[in-house]
Amino acid sequence: MQMRQSTQTNISKSDQTNKIKKQRCRFTPREDRILKKIVNDQSDFSWEEIAQMLPGRTSRQFWDRYNNYLSKQISNAKWTDEEDELILKMYTEIGPKWTLIAKSLKGRSANNVKNRWHKTLSKRYGKTEKEKPLTVVDIDYIIAKDNTFLSKFGEENEYTLFRELLS
Repeated sequence: MQMRQSTQTNISKSDQTNKIKKQRCRFTPREDRILKKIVNDQSDFSWEEIAQMLPGRTSRQFWDRYNNYLSKQISNAKWTDEEDELILKMYTEIGPKWTLIAKSLKGRSANNVKNRWHKTLSKRYGKTEKEKPLTVVDIDYIIAKDNTFLSKFGEENEYTLFRELLS
């Protein structure tokens, strides 16, 4: 059985609470089993207590692990085409608002959705309109649509300078 190694380093000398930053490494199956058992069997646990019982990780790491991967409410099923299409559609409309997108997908956490986007969908579909930088044509369209835009930049020569900087 391979043991997980974890090194500890001080965050900073000015940190009066002496918090320790833990090195990132995969959770072991043993840690997952213990974490699920504690959360499912005990109603009065705290994440800090779990971190003390299983040294080498912070309470936040245990909270993240449980809520994003181990909870009964989280689906670990294969992603469907329908889920991918919904993520793509919503991302195009509202951008990277993972919590809002996750609410539309049963059993998927915001972190699951974010990871699905970055590891698979963004590579498959490339940048969406939300991610592309504005061009001079885009700026001209915005200005034509809303003439009050010029008042934010003062005289027209400042607008021209601004426009040149973007091109």
